[in-house]
Amino acid sequence: MALVECSTCGQQIAKTAEKCPQCGATNHYATLENAKGCLVLIVVVLLGGLLLSWCGSCGDTEEEEAEKAAKSQQAEAECKKNLACWTDRHSVKASVACEIQIEKLAKYSYKWMNGRFEPRFSRYSWADKNAGTYISYGDLIQFQNGFGALERHSYGCIYDPAADKVLDVEVWSGPLP
Repeated sequence: MALVECSTCGQQIAKTAEKCPQCGATNHYATLENAKGCLVLIVVVLLGGLLLSWCGSCGDTEEEEAEKAAKSQQAEAECKKNLACWTDRHSVKASVACEIQIEKLAKYSYKWMNGRFEPRFSRYSWADKNAGTYISYGDLIQFQNGFGALERHSYGCIYDPAADKVLDVEVWSGPLP
């Protein structure tokens, strides 16, 4: 057993003792060793977790990979049958692409009327269900007229998720009915 000197009373104590048996002072050497051990354990656990998350499907066979791909395709096909699921899945890309095209239709300037977290499209319908294209509608934009006044407009945007592009945009004066 290795001995060290107590930093308070100078007596020889076991290196692994938490306190000096003579004076009761904390053995800083043992505390440091315990901390090193804990640190090593934490690093090993973190590295193991990172390795597992990185590897994820390292052990998957080709059969398991094919099964996962088939399930993913089936889930995609099921979602494509439901307008709400399909538009939710593609709403972020569609919104960005459609908003750009709508803004380009302003003759002078425009102003979006929605709040920071309020969506700009409130209604959806199928343009072509088999193709997966849909129309997003909204009425939260104002276009400036020739006299400088802002007038509320409604808009529709046909979006194709497969091609990730806007097929057509239409704007008309007034709110949605």
